Amino acid sequence: RLGMFLHWGVYSSFGGEYNGRDYGKEVGQASAEWIYLKSNMPEQEYHDAALNWNPNRFNAEEWVKMAQMAGFKYMVLTAKHHDGYALFNSSESEWNVVETSAIKRDLVKEFIAACRKYDMKVGFYYSHEKDWMHHARRNQNLNPIPVQYEEFAKRQITELLTKYGKIDLIWYETPVNDHEDFNKMCAGLVREYQPECIINGRIGNGLGDYRNIGDRSIVDPGVLGYKESIMTMRLNWGYDKNDDFWKTSNELIIMASRSACRGSNFLLNIGPTPEGTFPLQDQVRLRDLGLWMKVNGEAIYKTIGSPFSKEHVWGSLTQSKQDNILYLHLWNWIGGSIAVHGLLSQVR
Repeated sequence: RLGMFLHWGVYSSFGGEYNGRDYGKEVGQASAEWIYLKSNMPEQEYHDAALNWNPNRFNAEEWVKMAQMAGFKYMVLTAKHHDGYALFNSSESEWNVVETSAIKRDLVKEFIAACRKYDMKVGFYYSHEKDWMHHARRNQNLNPIPVQYEEFAKRQITELLTKYGKIDLIWYETPVNDHEDFNKMCAGLVREYQPECIINGRIGNGLGDYRNIGDRSIVDPGVLGYKESIMTMRLNWGYDKNDDFWKTSNELIIMASRSACRGSNFLLNIGPTPEGTFPLQDQVRLRDLGLWMKVNGEAIYKTIGSPFSKEHVWGSLTQSKQDNILYLHLWNWIGGSIAVHGLLSQVR
């Protein structure tokens, strides 16, 4: 029901700015993690930024403990984003954190060890279609995928699936349905090497195990099937030093509640700082969400969505998977009586 998304990489070191210009979502640009593409910076400059990237305050256990405190049950880390940079020790390219950074540590290895220690489900984001270093430096490539890149992606995904033990979720991104064979290959690797691993809907061509809602969106009422609503703490996915558009704790709590009532997981994103910490504003909101979940978690975990396709004036409901318990989520209640229309059985 509750997951933490983590967008982190070389792009974080720019904080959304390049040569004095802001490339963040707050000024109408794509998002801070797209800075390499949108700023047209020379490849060598981005390479140098990676060589100098030193997230020396990164502590995977602290990340996982904060997620656990907030009530999250799974975490999804960007093992490779669109810039092609791997946060794991990949033998397929030196464009990875062990060979091309100042910290020279396998951050994926540390992350997965911490998740296992604290019984957190492990998920990895892998940009299978977009790779601006190994494929094409453009927003979308509708041409046939070069065999060289297809083989590269196949070997690198295999590394991720075979070097780190059990993985619970693979989060693919930006599929092109014309590349069905490629998407089938990416899905097939998961089925072969991690048969219990869930694949998200953005693998493309209906190959995923569940549906992803659009970016920064909560699923509509009445949508059937397994699904996941994806939301940012503020506007950008990656770290942006100029983005002050944080959602309030109450807004995030209602989003988590609304997602559960609509039968959806809620995947909430954080963009850690270049040094490897969570911004203080994020930590405050995680604390508040955790306090709410301690009291109300029963109405979120192990529930399915409302039995009704439409919502009430005061809010909506979740229902337990067993025991016929209904939980009322009062988003808009202003006092007075509450009418729950549509119940056919006696209430105990």
